[in-house]
Amino acid sequence: MISYEKVRQSLRSTTIGIIIVSIIEVIIYGFVLGGLVLTQAMLTNDEYRAQLDAQLASQGISSSDVAATITPLDMALLAFFALISLVITIFAIINLSRLKHGRAIIMVPYYLGVAFAGYGIISGLLKFALVTVAIQALILALFIYALLQARKLLEVEATDNDNF
Repeated sequence: MISYEKVRQSLRSTTIGIIIVSIIEVIIYGFVLGGLVLTQAMLTNDEYRAQLDAQLASQGISSSDVAATITPLDMALLAFFALISLVITIFAIINLSRLKHGRAIIMVPYYLGVAFAGYGIISGLLKFALVTVAIQALILALFIYALLQARKLLEVEATDNDNF
């Protein structure tokens, strides 16, 4: 027999971990997006471009090369990723409240998290970024564990409701 309280407490702890990870992701995406916007704005300044060209000349790179690496698609993707992390955070906070009040939880943050971490692993593998793959694998494990706990909790609740 599965203890309802143990499953609920485990899901609560995992959801708190998800909230922390998602908030960190939102902050990181915000800083990276801000840095890209700032860099792009600085590259419109001729004095800055001349100084950057002088610094990068020894490496065979120009400020035009730097500007070409910052595409609108990159910024849109970063904003989209930040939004996904924010949605996961909001739904996880809602689930935390629902767990506290004994109400049914929403599965959305767990499914979104699994998909988002899965994308991160695939993206990391394509770029041969093994550290990224390892981090995303840990995040994926966290979301899968939470998803399994949420399913157990919903099964226990459904069984309890059937007995009445």
